[in-house]
Amino acid sequence: MGTKYGLFRFADGIDKLLMFLGALGSIGEGLAAPMTMYMLSGAIDAFGTADQSIANEVVGKYGLRLLYVAFGVGFSCFLETAMRSNSSNHHKTGIGRNFEKLEYVYGYVVYLTVPSDISEGLCWTRTAERQTSRIRMEYLKSVLRQEVGYFDNQDASSTTFQVVSNISAGAHTIQDVIADKIPNSVAQSSALIFGVIVAFLLSWRIALAFSSFALGFIIPGVGFGKLMMDMGIKSKDAYGVAGIIIEQAISNIRTVYSYVESRKQLKSSAVPLRKA
Repeated sequence: MGTKYGLFRFADGIDKLLMFLGALGSIGEGLAAPMTMYMLSGAIDAFGTADQSIANEVVGKYGLRLLYVAFGVGFSCFLETAMRSNSSNHHKTGIGRNFEKLEYVYGYVVYLTVPSDISEGLCWTRTAERQTSRIRMEYLKSVLRQEVGYFDNQDASSTTFQVVSNISAGAHTIQDVIADKIPNSVAQSSALIFGVIVAFLLSWRIALAFSSFALGFIIPGVGFGKLMMDMGIKSKDAYGVAGIIIEQAISNIRTVYSYVESRKQLKSSAVPLRKA
């Protein structure tokens, strides 16, 4: 797999399109929470003023911004349906009615975020299935292209099974990485980047003060991830060595058993030969 395109070596045009749409969906998923918080901050500031009579224009302004966030999240996965509420700006209402309108608009944000997540998962899952199926097919073609002597020299009970098992396990791992690990990684990275940007836009002094504490969360996480990766590699190597030893032991047992039972098999085959 370590050739020109690495993990995505077997991706065709449709797979690249699906990965592009899935990447947009992952970025939109990560962008949804920071942008929503950014839009809500202005609305909360407006509702937190001493004036209890909130103009309908204030609700319309921040509600429209929240609606833009919803459309952005929907567009990240190229959803073709979008909803938009038209509100009247001819009169003023009380703060309770304004809260209800803002909750109604914010409901559209949630309504469009859920299809965005579903579309994101659909694109990545579909391209993962397509690429792993193509990997298995290429392996089968490479096996069928071998000469007959190749199969005569292979042990049908051990080597062939081991190769097939390794290919199946490797394809399953690749499918899990493409369908789950990559979109989650892109979404979390997007949330981190846009979260930091929004924090500095809202209050750069507080964000700058707390940025030093962020290293206390990032460094242990990176170190723990590196430790888990090293332990996984060592565990895989250990299981590989143990499997080779066990396979050799079983092969030796079969050899010894065949030598011990050779005389018995000769006697058993001699009886029908005498009758013949």
